[in-house]
Amino acid sequence: MDSGVESRRSARIAGRFWVAVEGVDADLAPRQGDISATGMFFETDSDVGDVGSVQWLHIASHDRTRTVHVMAYVVRVATVADVDREVRGVALEFMPESDDAAAKLADFVRYVLEHPVDENEGQIAPRVVARAAPPDHEVESVGVSRLSVQTLLLETDWAVPVGEQVRVEIVARGVRHPIRVEGNAVSVLPAVGPGPKRYRIAVQVTDEVKGPLKRFSSSMELSAVDPKTIAPKPKTVPPPANGAAGPLEPLLSALIQPPAEPPERKHLAGLLARIPFTTLCSLLELERLSGELTIRREGQVVRLYVEEGRFIDVEPAPNGPRAEIGKLIGCRDGTFDFVVSDGIRPDKIGQTMTALLLDLARESDEKDR
Repeated sequence: MDSGVESRRSARIAGRFWVAVEGVDADLAPRQGDISATGMFFETDSDVGDVGSVQWLHIASHDRTRTVHVMAYVVRVATVADVDREVRGVALEFMPESDDAAAKLADFVRYVLEHPVDENEGQIAPRVVARAAPPDHEVESVGVSRLSVQTLLLETDWAVPVGEQVRVEIVARGVRHPIRVEGNAVSVLPAVGPGPKRYRIAVQVTDEVKGPLKRFSSSMELSAVDPKTIAPKPKTVPPPANGAAGPLEPLLSALIQPPAEPPERKHLAGLLARIPFTTLCSLLELERLSGELTIRREGQVVRLYVEEGRFIDVEPAPNGPRAEIGKLIGCRDGTFDFVVSDGIRPDKIGQTMTALLLDLARESDEKDR
């Protein structure tokens, strides 16, 4: 793999998706990878762009019932080779252009987390470390395959009767303290695969557990478990009433949108045909970026200086900075290149990005009339 694995800023959820990179892919294509509300990684044979290039992504859930359209930039291009094949992948950090876009993205990731590709396969939640206390057993490490507001799907080497209590302690990135919960086994299914016999236990979480995790006494003898009590299908667990948060809500929130500072952006580049100038302006303002934006089009080069998400100067500007910015509104050809810097220049414009763009749009309308 070249230069290491991409930096993960959150615990991503592994799975299969439909993805299309605007201007690169003709249509949505099935991809294997992982996703969170901050970014995604997926396998692809297409050239998505160099590190720093900005793209629009169309993403659909594996069942294609949920979709999201979001801007992102490439942070890593990786190649993994094994004896059978070579896999190329790309990691991108999302750049939602508004708070509403960020909220839609988080809702999409939650749907992916709670709806696995296959009920028997489960949806892997990486970086979740769990231990469980089955009745009359010592506390043991277990795997967590699927999460929702009220349910856990555990992978264990022991079984319990359907209806039995199980206590689980969960640790995940973004969660300051372990989450300890208790619930009832609503289904117990033999896991498919080679090796020692294992089970998949679906637990409906009912309460939080205070204090350290300890084993406890069973109300049934495990040696007397009848195979008929192993449910053939997981039972449907209703969601919390009136939109109430379940005991696992803090864990879900940490996996979907970890409480961390936004990633530091050093360099962004792309085509104005894919990322219009006005969209780029909104992004600069939303993330309060400072630096130098270079626009190249029709053999000309324009440099715009940005401070805390607003334009402060333009070069060259024979008719003044505002006039040069006005010429770029509606521009859909050429390239852009933004480099973060702390250079201090006098503010020759004196307006926020939003106010400037609104004024220029109004002036253009009046001129057309």
